[in-house]
Amino acid sequence: ITSAESVLVTRQSQEELLRVFSERKYTDNKEVTKDVSLIVISLSPQPVLSLAARYKLTPEDATRKLAGYFKSLGADLVLDMTVAEDLSLLEAQQEFLQRYQDQQS
Repeated sequence: ITSAESVLVTRQSQEELLRVFSERKYTDNKEVTKDVSLIVISLSPQPVLSLAARYKLTPEDATRKLAGYFKSLGADLVLDMTVAEDLSLLEAQQEFLQRYQDQQS
């Protein structure tokens, strides 16, 4: 593993995630606690499906449980990336068909 890969792995650890959640608030000089950032979690289909299979849940139940867990940690938004992945596949299909048709003409 290269040093650059090591840095990326470190930035994606459980410890780093918990640190981000814990440090997203600060107390100002008037003892008022304020948010300093918006935390958005994106759930991609593959890990959700793996967890659903492992714990014998439906994909929807696994998504709900993960979203609830991340919300309980302090996430502002939890996004299901299934629709984004589907849109990406549709766009790739359209691009392929357009290029294929352009070559045939």
